[in-house]
Amino acid sequence: KAEDGNYYLKPMNCPHIYMVYRSKPHTYKELPIRYAEFGTVYRNEDSGTLMGMMRVRGLTQNDAHIFCTEDQAIEELIKVMKLHDFYYKTFGLDNYYIELALPDLKNKDKYFDDPKEWEKAVGILKEAAKQAKFEVTEEVGTAAFYGPKFDFNFKSATGREFGASTNQLDFGAGKRFKLTYKDSDGQEKLVPYVIHRAPLGSHERFIAFLIEHYAGAFPVWLSPIQAIILPITDGVLNYANKVGDILKENDIRVELDSRSETLQAKIRDAQLQKIPYMLIVGKREEENKTI
Repeated sequence: KAEDGNYYLKPMNCPHIYMVYRSKPHTYKELPIRYAEFGTVYRNEDSGTLMGMMRVRGLTQNDAHIFCTEDQAIEELIKVMKLHDFYYKTFGLDNYYIELALPDLKNKDKYFDDPKEWEKAVGILKEAAKQAKFEVTEEVGTAAFYGPKFDFNFKSATGREFGASTNQLDFGAGKRFKLTYKDSDGQEKLVPYVIHRAPLGSHERFIAFLIEHYAGAFPVWLSPIQAIILPITDGVLNYANKVGDILKENDIRVELDSRSETLQAKIRDAQLQKIPYMLIVGKREEENKTI
């Protein structure tokens, strides 16, 4: 709720997390402090730019904010980069590159006017990439207004480029939101850096990318339906249901196709849905307790 009495949909999670940080005092012994949340945010995108799940007005981010000192920044950035890499390897994604987004300091309306802080923050990002052994390309004018960042970009199966996620080093939040901590000398100091990270970006957009990347044929662990049971006749429906119950008890996502269709039609439909496993059961399977 704003001071004018109106309610607004939040466009980002950051300020709310800063209020969580400020809800109690902190000391240097607690840093780095890492807050993560699945936050729902809203962007009033132009109607002409909306596209399926790739660009939507309401989205969910696997967001996190890390409050750290200058000494801790490189190590925290490296951990975040390795977390990104872990996610991508899990999904079998390797066709990506990392872009170091730099400011155009001539454009003082777009970026904080603090060349020394920019130089220091960019140096920290470069050192983190070097130590983590990640190659990066540089792009001037694409930084966030509050600091430089790493953008992780993919080429989809259709050849289209897709910005998947980001890892940002914010040197402005501490000052603007009065984020403080007590140092070892007992003095109150501003948090020098906040790291913003969202390894999967928005879930809606990432799922859309995965659908396009796999062309609908998801790996078994990710497939919404992992197996479908195809009974040859209605006479084996009871056995087919027992097979389904056993699989569900073992956490397999399974469905039963009990339609009065030919086996060939059921197989064709399962292939069109790109379901990884088709389990065919008939009288012989029922007698032998097999599939």
